[in-house]
Amino acid sequence: MRFSFRAGDNMDVSKTVRRIAIFGELNETESSAITDRVVQLDLKRGQELVREGDKSDAIFVVLFGRFSVYAKSRSEPIAEISAGELIGEIGFFSGQCRTATVVAARDSAVAKLDRTAFDEVVAANPKIYQAILNSLAGRLAQMTAYAPANTQRTAARTVAIVAGGQGGLLPAFVDRLRRVFGRRSRTLFLESAEMTSRFPDASPDHPTVSRWLNQCENDHDLVIYLGDETAAAWTQKAVRQADQVIICVHGVPTKELNPAEQLAFLTHLQTHRRLVIVHDRRSVTAAGTMAAGTKIWLSSRPVSVLGSLDP
Repeated sequence: MRFSFRAGDNMDVSKTVRRIAIFGELNETESSAITDRVVQLDLKRGQELVREGDKSDAIFVVLFGRFSVYAKSRSEPIAEISAGELIGEIGFFSGQCRTATVVAARDSAVAKLDRTAFDEVVAANPKIYQAILNSLAGRLAQMTAYAPANTQRTAARTVAIVAGGQGGLLPAFVDRLRRVFGRRSRTLFLESAEMTSRFPDASPDHPTVSRWLNQCENDHDLVIYLGDETAAAWTQKAVRQADQVIICVHGVPTKELNPAEQLAFLTHLQTHRRLVIVHDRRSVTAAGTMAAGTKIWLSSRPVSVLGSLDP
């Protein structure tokens, strides 16, 4: 979906632009010169923003979310781009076609500035041009230092936690998470009941809800979305909104994936999946059973990180 900003949207996006590092030195008038001319593009996880080989006719600033960068020669992403970074500036300034395909790795939004609008904006505000060129220089430096074996990844700022198997999320596990992360003043937990109370007449994908969630992400260092074992609307939104997904399992091991796990595995690469096994207690006797159970859990749940916890 794409749309031009209404007046109310402009104020929100202007604040977002001012937070972006490359525009941090711009005053209100200068940042407004950008937001008055951009078009916002909202993308759901999996949607392409640009395709390798296409004409470079626009430059993008990531307002929120995360994008994966793919080259034809590689099946895995070669880099990731997060909020506040530019997309497409290399081809845009060099006059070349797109050098890679960029795909939304989660629900995301960008501000698009086409060539005509860009030329008009920088003609009136040269400082903007210098800020973007500085960002371009930084990106080129990253590419020069890039090692093919090491994909550039940014730290997760949004995490979805869903229940694996058939037991649901263990309350003791959730309580411990809240105690530990609650010590961090800029961590926020969000769950279905709170969203229903706050937005009783809106679906999780409603633009009003999405804007509020994105504002929460801007205001916090970490947002933790609590889902469940179903693939209901809130869990779908939580999984798509997250940089990483944690599958929490407890009880008798099962090979079958519940709906939430199926969604998580379809949505996130293995490198962005975590598995936490919660045990009722630890003991010498339980150790062997625990190991065997772990093998059963993992046999159908390939993840990049495995953890265990006894609440």
